[in-house]
Amino acid sequence: MDIIQRITPTSRNFSNETKSYEFPLCSSCIFGKQHRITFTRTKSREITKPHMKPGDLVSVDQFESTLAGRFLPSFTSNLRGPIRYCTLFRDNLSHIVFAHMQSSTNVLQRLDGKQKFERFMRSLGTYFKSYRVDNGVFASKDFIQNIKVNDHHITFSSIGAHLQNGVAERAIHLVSEWARTALLHAGLQWTKVTPNLWPFAVL
Repeated sequence: MDIIQRITPTSRNFSNETKSYEFPLCSSCIFGKQHRITFTRTKSREITKPHMKPGDLVSVDQFESTLAGRFLPSFTSNLRGPIRYCTLFRDNLSHIVFAHMQSSTNVLQRLDGKQKFERFMRSLGTYFKSYRVDNGVFASKDFIQNIKVNDHHITFSSIGAHLQNGVAERAIHLVSEWARTALLHAGLQWTKVTPNLWPFAVL
């Protein structure tokens, strides 16, 4: 206990005794952030974006949960039934992530999320130019028509090439880990926490 008390997040002076001390890891983080080890890869150079501004390119993707999430009317007026889907918007430059809950893949719910995301970003002084999405639910006629009406540009990933929308895929990975960890930690503190609260953990 004496070793822990002498080390604070702002402390810069560490004794030889504390340098070799291994702090216990949070059990919720250990279980919540477990994932398969990736294959060994050569270090790649980060792509620079010198001419990009926030809103120039937004990556969008949607994930599905096999466990129905608890619904709240405040999520959106277009929702009917439990939460099963979540659409994530991530700006490629500012890395802001916006989550929108859906009860189905209905295009009206997806467009509702797009409008809320744009309204939120406009409040920060950001306007959009282009979206990067996967094929499938985002290739619907109504969604593309909405893009054209608002004078936006849209690009699609090739079929089966999810790596082309890696920014959104990474956002799903991070948000899933954060939500799982938050639920595990809350469950350890309060036994009434149930897995169907995952929409609240994501938001």
